Amino acid sequence: MTSFKDEILDEAKHDAKELTETARTKVSLTTSHMQAEAIEALAPFRDVGRNFENAIYKSAKDQPAATIAVFATMGFILGALWKA
Repeated sequence: MTSFKDEILDEAKHDAKELTETARTKVSLTTSHMQAEAIEALAPFRDVGRNFENAIYKSAKDQPAATIAVFATMGFILGALWKA
């Protein structure tokens, strides 16, 4: 015959396991939801990046000297900012 203390201890262990499993499930669901939200939020930035990439390629093809001048200017500005 088990003592009352052992029964309480077993019940507490069981409740702790259930709480742990519930928390693990909720964390997993929340993480999955946050990941899906992040992917959805980053989609417009990917589109902008692709558009910018296409614009650079088109500019380099159509006006290579102007493209080099723009990037040289950007490099100069970044270098000046880096030094400051």
